[in-house]
Amino acid sequence: KGTAEEKNLLQKTYLNLFQMLEEKKIFSVSVSAILGGNFSFPKEVCAEIFVDSLLKFFLETKISHLKYVRFCDKDPH
Repeated sequence: KGTAEEKNLLQKTYLNLFQMLEEKKIFSVSVSAILGGNFSFPKEVCAEIFVDSLLKFFLETKISHLKYVRFCDKDPH
C-alpha cells in the first residue's frame, strides 16, 4: 500500500535513475519490480508510479538518449 511519503520517495528513486541513465547516455534499461518491494507496494501501484515517473521524466527532459525502457517482474502471479 505505502504512504504518500513512500510513494513520493519511490517516484524520486525512479526519476533519479532516469536522470543517471541520461547523464551516462544510456539508451536502454530494464527495471525490476522488486524495487517496489522495498516500499511494500502492490505491483500494480509500483507499476503506476513507474509509468508516471517515466512520463514525468520525458516531459521534463524533452530530448533524451533513453529510448527503450522495460519494467520487469519475474513473479508469475
